[in-house]
Amino acid sequence: MPYLRIENNSIIRGGLIRRTLKISEVKEIRTFAGDYTLFTSEKKMKINSEYVRKSQRAELNGFLRSLEIPFEETPSKTYNYS
Repeated sequence: MPYLRIENNSIIRGGLIRRTLKISEVKEIRTFAGDYTLFTSEKKMKINSEYVRKSQRAELNGFLRSLEIPFEETPSKTYNYS
């Protein structure tokens, strides 16, 4: 089974603990360090981008951004070396 599947209006994450979220219930998406966290009113699902095939990461990013859901990116810290 692949790490991540999108089918029947749901996102299914495989692994040791299988999680399923209905896309219609997702209220917010946050990204940090390339990973995604999807929030519903009751649950959250973290998608570790390292487990998504490199060839499919851009497709996943495009799909999540195409949803009409607030998308928040946490910017990288900038360090001032003096």
